[in-house]
Amino acid sequence: MIALDERRRYLRTVWLESGTVGSVDVTVGKIAAEAVSAGASVVVLAHNHPGGTVIASKQDILSTAAVVQALRILGILVQDHIIVAGEEYLSLRDTGRMPYYDPIRGTIQYNS
Repeated sequence: MIALDERRRYLRTVWLESGTVGSVDVTVGKIAAEAVSAGASVVVLAHNHPGGTVIASKQDILSTAAVVQALRILGILVQDHIIVAGEEYLSLRDTGRMPYYDPIRGTIQYNS
């Protein structure tokens, strides 16, 4: 996770967890605690897919949505979630797959 201030200036990088080829177990609480500890107003999440594909899984999107919701309550914006595989990467924001909070509906929305 990259922690940024309100002007999107770099504060620090936080290594949240290591996992296996198929999964990583990191809690929303740990992400929130690290973001608050860093004094972040904005965070960028990132993880790798060692299997070689940068395609975002359904679980990637749902996990990101849970983090967006939790950090929104704390006043912290999740700017993007980047997936890396080898020399390739995918930005959920750039591909229109980044879950976001819709203040009019009061819910997390998903682009397809």
